Amino acid sequence: MGKNFAGETDLLSGEVLQNGILRNSVTARLTAGGYNVLNPHIVPANDGGAAFGRAVIATAKNIKTGNALRSAGKQP
Repeated sequence: MGKNFAGETDLLSGEVLQNGILRNSVTARLTAGGYNVLNPHIVPANDGGAAFGRAVIATAKNIKTGNALRSAGKQP
């Protein structure tokens, strides 16, 4: 598995991981190697999940900078 980064947390994502057998196998191997593994349960692991993640990050950035109302087309 390359360099040993045991103890780190990894999120498994990607369309191929919608295959439960493959996802479970990869998760088991990483966990046995000491990795903390996160798997998506609510948001899909495919492009829909990636788009959702980008939307969440953009929203958080807008809230942090105070641009949330302007981004929605509303004036404060």
